[in-house]
Amino acid sequence: MSRAGLKAANRHGSKLPEFPNLEAAQVALFAERDRLLALCRELGQRSAEFRCCLEPESLKALERWYFELLDGDGFRGVGVSREEFERCIAVYFGEVLVRNRSPFGWFVREFAFARGRYEIGVQRPPLAIMLSAPMAPEPRERNKRQQSLWRRYTRYAS
Repeated sequence: MSRAGLKAANRHGSKLPEFPNLEAAQVALFAERDRLLALCRELGQRSAEFRCCLEPESLKALERWYFELLDGDGFRGVGVSREEFERCIAVYFGEVLVRNRSPFGWFVREFAFARGRYEIGVQRPPLAIMLSAPMAPEPRERNKRQQSLWRRYTRYAS
């Protein structure tokens, strides 16, 4: 790994939650996943467009809504910060994969570059997608149709 890559890995690892063992990490991170999914369902009730139905097509509506909130400083209006909303996007994206593309499943793993630090993700071996960090759609300059989440889903689901 390059020096810059190692620095980035150490930075990422320092932001991950610390636990004494895998079992404690699983309990806490799965509970946080469930909290964020419940928040996503609650937020979906406040949107005219997005329904938290866990169908792949709903990723398009979620992304359009994200950009609407971004344009109008609407995150405060729905009662969450932008970062919290992006954390909801990450777990919703993972749950859409798990519900619609077997054999994807949730897992927790210790981060390779930081002992005692753990992250959550979904996997379909040999592919693993880590979802501990907030997930924002691609910027508009590279995302004219505002469907980057859908494109990411189709790439991983195939």
